[in-house]
Amino acid sequence: MNKALFLAPAIAILLTGNVAKAEAPGIDKPIQAATAAVYDLQPLPLGDFTVTAYCSCSICCGQWSDGTTATGKRATAGRTIATDPEVIPAGSHVAVYYEDGAYAEYIAEDTGSGVNGQHIDVYYNTHQEALQHGVRAAQVYLLEE
Repeated sequence: MNKALFLAPAIAILLTGNVAKAEAPGIDKPIQAATAAVYDLQPLPLGDFTVTAYCSCSICCGQWSDGTTATGKRATAGRTIATDPEVIPAGSHVAVYYEDGAYAEYIAEDTGSGVNGQHIDVYYNTHQEALQHGVRAAQVYLLEE
C-alpha cells in the first residue's frame, strides 16, 4: 500500500479537525477514524478491565520510584500504562473506553506487582492526579502490539 495514501486520511483529520466516527464490529462505542487510519486494523476486544492510577513516587512505586518503566522507557503521563504482560504485552497500543464515556489511548510500557489479569494502571505525573483518577471500570481494545 502506498504510504501517502495510507496516511492521507489521518493527515486530513489533523489539518481540518474533522473526525468522523466509525463503528468497528463488536465495539459498542465509536472509534475515531484517525485511529483506524493510523493502525490500519480493527481493534481486538480484550474485555472489561479495572483501571487504577499511579505516579513515580515512593508511595506508588516503592524502591522503583525513579520514573523508569519495566521496558526501560521514561514513564509519561497520557501515554504510559502498566499491564500484566501475559494479558497486554509490552509495547502494545490499547484503546480504553471508560464507563463515563471518556476515551484514551495508551502504550503498555510498565508492569507492576499489583497489576495482574484484567487490570491496567495509568501513569500520572503527580500522586494527587493518580488519586483523583481513582478506580474505574473500562472496556479495553488492543490496537497494535
